[in-house]
Amino acid sequence: MEHPHLCSPYHGTTGHVKPHEKIMRVGTCSRSDPGVPKNVWSFQLEKNHHLEKITIDHGDLIYSLMFSTQYNGLTNTSNRFGGWNGGDRVYEMMLLKFYLALFDTEIEALNLQQPYSELKKLDSKVNSKVAGFIRIGTWGRQSGGPQNNWSFELESDHRLQKITIDHGDDVIYSLMFTSQREGVLHIPSKAGGCAGGQTVSEVMLDSDEEIVGIKGSIGTRDGLTIISSLSFETSKKRALGPFGEESTSVFSIPWDKGSLVGFYGIAGHYIDGIGVHVKPHEKIMRVGTWGRSDPGLTRNVWSFQLEENHHLQKITIDHGDLIYSLMFSTQYKGLINTSNRFGGWNGGDKVSEVAFDWNEEIIAISGTVAVSRGDDIGHTIIDSISFVTNKKRYGPFGNVRGNPFTLPWDDGSFAGFYGLCGWYIDSIGVYLKATKTPQQNDVAEKRNNTLIETARTMLSDAKLPITFWIEAVNTAYYV
Repeated sequence: MEHPHLCSPYHGTTGHVKPHEKIMRVGTCSRSDPGVPKNVWSFQLEKNHHLEKITIDHGDLIYSLMFSTQYNGLTNTSNRFGGWNGGDRVYEMMLLKFYLALFDTEIEALNLQQPYSELKKLDSKVNSKVAGFIRIGTWGRQSGGPQNNWSFELESDHRLQKITIDHGDDVIYSLMFTSQREGVLHIPSKAGGCAGGQTVSEVMLDSDEEIVGIKGSIGTRDGLTIISSLSFETSKKRALGPFGEESTSVFSIPWDKGSLVGFYGIAGHYIDGIGVHVKPHEKIMRVGTWGRSDPGLTRNVWSFQLEENHHLQKITIDHGDLIYSLMFSTQYKGLINTSNRFGGWNGGDKVSEVAFDWNEEIIAISGTVAVSRGDDIGHTIIDSISFVTNKKRYGPFGNVRGNPFTLPWDDGSFAGFYGLCGWYIDSIGVYLKATKTPQQNDVAEKRNNTLIETARTMLSDAKLPITFWIEAVNTAYYV
C-alpha cells in the first residue's frame, strides 16, 4: 500500500548508489523549497563518533529533533532542530552502533516507514540486553526538557579522581567529574552552571578510594526545585561536604556491595535533580539502611530476598503509631510462599495487606524514621512506610513523623528487603539487582552482533526486503 506522506529516493526501484564525495545526501522528504538560512538544519556524524541518542519532541507531528553522539566516553549534544513550539511528549531513543550500519548498500536501514511505536519497543529490548547498572533516584526536580538532562558514566577501567562543585550558600550551580585511566585524565562537559556560584570546591579521591554514599537536600530558587546541598561518603570513612547549605528536605543514599559508576539528573542554571548509577559487585547489592544503625544481635537481623522467577504477591504490614512487623508472600507456578514475620514482638493496632498484580513491581519506597513513644520509649524505629509500584502508590502505613527517606530505582531492579527488628521494625534497606549482571556486559557486543547476523540471515533466506528489518530483529531476539 502506498503512503503519500512518505517518500523514498528510489521509489519503485532497487540498486546501489555511489557518492561523488565522502558523504552524499539522499532525500529530502516533505517540504522542498529552500527556505531562508535559519530554516535549514543539518547534523553530521564526526569521524569515529557514535550516534548514541535521538531526542524526539512529538505529538500529532514531529516538533523537533536533537542528536547526541559519543566519542571516547564524551557525550556531545547537537542544537535542537525545530521545536519553536513544543509537542505533547518527549521520547529519547538510545541507539546501538548497528542501527546506522546494518547493511553496506541499503540507505533504508533505519526503516523510517516502520511505526514509531515499534522502533521504541525494539530500542527497549536492545537496551535491556546490555544494561549492567542500576539507576537510583532522582532527587529534586523530576523532569525537564531534553536539553536539561545530564549524565556522567565512568568508562570501563576508569576511576573517579575528582568532583568539582560550583556552589553558593543554598544551591549547587554545577558539577564536573574527572576520571583517570593509566595516568590520563578525562574531563567531560560540565553539568548545570548556566549561572555561576560564589565558591568552587574540589573533592579529591585517593587511588584506592571510592564513593559509597551521597547525602543532600532539596530547596527552591526562583520558583524552581533545586539541589541545595551535597556531600559524599567514601570507602575510607571520609565525609566530604556539605557543599551548599542544607535544607529541611534531605535525602541519603548509602549502598553496599556495589560501586558508583556515574551520576545523572536535571540541570539548567543550577543542578535541579540528581541520581546515581551503581554497579553491583555480585548479582544483588544492598542500598540503605534507614533507621537504627548499630548492628544489633543476630536475632535482630532480618532479610527477605526474592527467589529467581518468583513474583512478590503480597506484603502484610502490622502497624499503629509505628511499623510493628512486615511479612512477604511470593508466588511461583501457582504456589504461594510466605516468609517469616519480621519484627512484631509486640502487635500493632491494624494489619494491612498490599496485594500486587502479576505484572506489578515495586519501583520505590518512602517512609519516616523516628523514636518510639509510649511504654517502650526511646528506640529508633521505622515510623511509617509507603510502597510505589509501576502502577500505583500504597500507603503511608504507620504514623508520618520524624525524618523522611525516599528511595526510587529502575523498574526491574527490585530483589528484596532487609534490616533490623525487635519489638518493631527498627530499620529497612532494599536489595537491588542489575537488569543483567556485570559479567554479561562483557559479552554484550558479541550478543548484539549475533542478533544482527541472525536477523540478516532470516531476511536473506526468506528473500524479504529491508523494510522487514524490525520484524527480523524482534524474531531473532526470541530465537
